[in-house]
Amino acid sequence: NYDQAKKSLLQDIVSHDHWLTAWSILYYLYVEVNLGMSIEKIAEIANLDAKTIRRYRNRGVKLLTQKLWLMEKQARQDFRHDRILARLSPINWQAYYGYVGESRFVMDGIESDAFRTIHVAGQSGSGKTTFLKHIVRQLLLKELIDDILWIRSPEVIDDIFSVIENYFSAEFDIALSNILAVFRFVIVIDNADSVSHSPHWEDVLHKTSGSYLIYSTSTVGDGNMTSQPFIVLKNLTHVDVKQLIVDHFPEEEPDISEEVIKQTHGNPRKIWQFLNLRRYHRIHFRDNLSQYEKMVDYLLAHQH
Repeated sequence: NYDQAKKSLLQDIVSHDHWLTAWSILYYLYVEVNLGMSIEKIAEIANLDAKTIRRYRNRGVKLLTQKLWLMEKQARQDFRHDRILARLSPINWQAYYGYVGESRFVMDGIESDAFRTIHVAGQSGSGKTTFLKHIVRQLLLKELIDDILWIRSPEVIDDIFSVIENYFSAEFDIALSNILAVFRFVIVIDNADSVSHSPHWEDVLHKTSGSYLIYSTSTVGDGNMTSQPFIVLKNLTHVDVKQLIVDHFPEEEPDISEEVIKQTHGNPRKIWQFLNLRRYHRIHFRDNLSQYEKMVDYLLAHQH
């Protein structure tokens, strides 16, 4: 009732807590409107002049506006974050096996702001694309970036510029340099082999200097590209393969790792295919070993 509201309002005002006073005045002015409170009545209850009550009210409105703006900003960020995560294709963890140390090196460097450009190299099947996806996913989960631009196998440098400019002009009606100064982007060039020897590679680095740039090649690269933090995804070792067998192929003996390395040369993709074929054989080719062996030989010989 009115008397109880007067008592509560007075307690808040005499508490000398400016924010509590501001909230209380807003509450009785604009929420409990049935009580008929006004600036003048509140000033009378608090034994203050109306100008002071208005100042408290304005402070409360300002604080409320700031809180609503921050909540709206966070809601938009959360929505965009979830949308980007959903847009990322699933990670093939099989191809990622054995690269925990490399991943930790990249994430530590990014989080400490030691570098913004990373070159990832490795032969076909070594898990470069999966590695890139994992890094990007970690950046999103740690909220270190706001958006992703993924460019696959550009033929020439202009392809990179075209994709970047088209993307940002569609998303934002402001200059690229201003966008990168405000928003935290990661630009991924998945398979940069065709542009790795271009004399204009420095233009790419300059154009994307306000963002994170991660790119992959199937070769170590040349002088244009080796100045950046460099990760080489090497073939798996006997130790990696033994652990992989223990974790995912318990029906196999870990000692088979030497045979696996011999047949696959340590290539992660071929290792998984080889072990999965052995598992498939156990189920479907128990009585026809020669047919299974021919299939394995054929598939291993025709890997790209």
